[in-house]
Amino acid sequence: MVFVIKASTLVEKCYLKVQQYGVEYLKSAALGTKHQFQFSQIDCVLMSPGYMLSFQVGNEVFKIQTKPYRQADQDAVRALLEGVRQGFVKM
Repeated sequence: MVFVIKASTLVEKCYLKVQQYGVEYLKSAALGTKHQFQFSQIDCVLMSPGYMLSFQVGNEVFKIQTKPYRQADQDAVRALLEGVRQGFVKM
């Protein structure tokens, strides 16, 4: 199963997909690069008071705005945290 947080606007495409063995992240105004990481590569996960989800891989920090009352966002955050804790998500 794949859990997705979508935070796209008219000028920018942004999403985070939490999959069985890692995450796929894209934030792009025109031509962007998808980033893929295994859970074991993620060093830190933070949620700001404004519900901005951030995760760090090495020296890079990736951010996506979440909607706290959206069930899909809650499920994706839960899956991300569980994956980082265990190194993979059991689905």
